[in-house]
Amino acid sequence: MTWQPGLSKCRMAVQGKTLSDLRKRLGWTQQRLADVSGYSDRLIRKAEAGGTLHADTIEVLALSLSTAERPVFPEDLVVSMESLVREVSQAYSQSEGQLVSKIHQYFADDIELRAAGDPRQIPFAGTWKTIDGVDAFWNFFFRVLNRPDKRIYAPMLIANDTTCVSFGREVVETAEGGLKTESFVSIKYEFRQGKIVSIDDFFDTAATAKILREVQAQSAARSIEPLDN
Repeated sequence: MTWQPGLSKCRMAVQGKTLSDLRKRLGWTQQRLADVSGYSDRLIRKAEAGGTLHADTIEVLALSLSTAERPVFPEDLVVSMESLVREVSQAYSQSEGQLVSKIHQYFADDIELRAAGDPRQIPFAGTWKTIDGVDAFWNFFFRVLNRPDKRIYAPMLIANDTTCVSFGREVVETAEGGLKTESFVSIKYEFRQGKIVSIDDFFDTAATAKILREVQAQSAARSIEPLDN
């Protein structure tokens, strides 16, 4: 796989763990990758240690690791998934519904966000496509729920292959009625060509649906209260 148009053909630091994960995914040793790519095992060790390589060399390594089912792009070997996910988490904490305007450059044009839950019970559950769709999701999410304490969410990250998962505790409350629930949130980010191509958002759907039902019940009760004479 080749670089996206316009990217510099300079020397770049390799994300060593990502390279190692992709190699091991194929069941290859460092020597096997060296043989397939035409480079020395010394260069492979350097790359997996986070060394700096010429862009053309990184491109050859990406092509060597590619399969028909799972292509590898040069950007996948140089972009830090953890850094991008931290930026997303920070934008979530600081910008909330406006987060996409802050970090849209990290998203692939065809990105999909999948939020857990039954849309009949959780209105923002389901699949949201393209950057505009992800933007609509977060705007909708923050019309339904608020974050009473923005200091709570401090996720941990685990990266493997072309996937990064963030997980941590979060507290939300309904925008109407202020009913709170605490949830353990796990978000899976899938990367392609150095950008986020999919997001899977997992949380306590039962607890979230419960407080939303209670808000609906309270609203319905108020609507049928008799008028004062």
